[in-house]
Amino acid sequence: MTGTLDLYRELKKKLIATPVRAHCTFNLHDLSRVFASLSLLSLPRGGATCLRTAELSVVRLWSHEVARTFADRLLTSEGNTPLNFVY
Repeated sequence: MTGTLDLYRELKKKLIATPVRAHCTFNLHDLSRVFASLSLLSLPRGGATCLRTAELSVVRLWSHEVARTFADRLLTSEGNTPLNFVY
């Protein structure tokens, strides 16, 4: 959760909306979409291997949802710079 909030704060700080980049307006609704998608994940029950699989599933889903929510709005490759770690 803190990683998502940190990312949101960084995006708001680095990608300030201007008349040219009006699509770079991020708000709390964007965060709620990420958390809502994460809450729908059903994890397997079991031993250590299932725990590792579950951790990987959460990380993969989180990176997908962050890319879908935030990166899809960024129209240029230079705008994607703050999100390069997700890809």
